[in-house]
Amino acid sequence: MLSTLNPTDVLDAVVISIGVILSLKKIADMDRYHWARVVVLTLILSCIGILLFVAYGIDNNSYGGCIVEFEPEI
Repeated sequence: MLSTLNPTDVLDAVVISIGVILSLKKIADMDRYHWARVVVLTLILSCIGILLFVAYGIDNNSYGGCIVEFEPEI
């Protein structure tokens, strides 16, 4: 996977990430429009949380073999 990674793609991802972080900082530093700031930050952070849960919480089957089976008593 890393052999097919293009350096310009990495640079693009870094530049976009920095832009998003600076935009979030600007939104967090706003003095007026408190309700808009709360709504925007809540939506963005909850979307990130949902995406992480879907990516790593649902798809990860590493605990599938942890079922304890008891033999019935005769």
